[in-house]
Amino acid sequence: ALQAEVDSTVSLEAFARIAPAIPTIADVVTCSNLFDVLSCSSGGRLPFSVYDKYLSELDRSLSLIL
Repeated sequence: ALQAEVDSTVSLEAFARIAPAIPTIADVVTCSNLFDVLSCSSGGRLPFSVYDKYLSELDRSLSLIL
């Protein structure tokens, strides 16, 4: 059961690789703070559903820019 919970969450390291993709949303400096806010209700692990929504919004933002 614990493995399933870990598999369905995202670590700060994984989030930090993607979050700064659009500097106006998050940069390397604010990435950790953004992760802390998004993961505060889940004990420091970002639920994959929240991460997936974040990625979808990044994709949508990139579509508008390009």
